[in-house]
Amino acid sequence: MFGYPAADVIGNNVKMLLPASEREAHDGYLKHYLKTGEKRIIGIGRDVIGHRRDGTTFPLHLRISEIRVNDERLFTGILVDLSELHRHPPGRS
Repeated sequence: MFGYPAADVIGNNVKMLLPASEREAHDGYLKHYLKTGEKRIIGIGRDVIGHRRDGTTFPLHLRISEIRVNDERLFTGILVDLSELHRHPPGRS
C-alpha cells in the first residue's frame, strides 16, 4: 500500500507513513494520549492521508486499537485505502 519493503518500515516510527505536514503532530498525539488517556483516534478511527515511498499521498481510514501484553502497551492499526471510493463516490457515475 505504501510501497516500502518491510525491512524499511519495521522498527521505525509509523509517522514515516504520514505526509510531512502531519509527522510532527503524531508524536504529540501519542504523548497526549499516554499522559491523559483522552482518546482522539484510538478506538475511534478517522480518515487520514497516507504518504507513499514515491512521495504521492492517498486517502485512508485508520482505526487504532491498544492492547497490553505483560505490562507493555502495544498499538495496532488497521488501514483501508479510500482511493477508489474517492474516485467513484457512491451514487455518482
